[in-house]
Amino acid sequence: DKAFKIPSVFRWMIELYRTTGDDIVCEMGYDAHVLIRSYDLALQLFVPIMIMSLGLLLPLNILGSEGGEDLNAFLVTNISDGD
Repeated sequence: DKAFKIPSVFRWMIELYRTTGDDIVCEMGYDAHVLIRSYDLALQLFVPIMIMSLGLLLPLNILGSEGGEDLNAFLVTNISDGD
């Protein structure tokens, strides 16, 4: 039996990447395999795009702000109209 208690809250993420496709298919079927791998692909695409976007958009948002303080400088409402 492969069932065991995962010792920490985020340990399931590590175990998910260690699990092979054959294990998933044998235990849960092809539908679960496709679902888990589609989540994996979405994360592989989303995380780098998010990091690049934040690296570009946050500085532009701060430079275009009209005197916002603290975290309010990151809000869209602080961007000037360009007039």
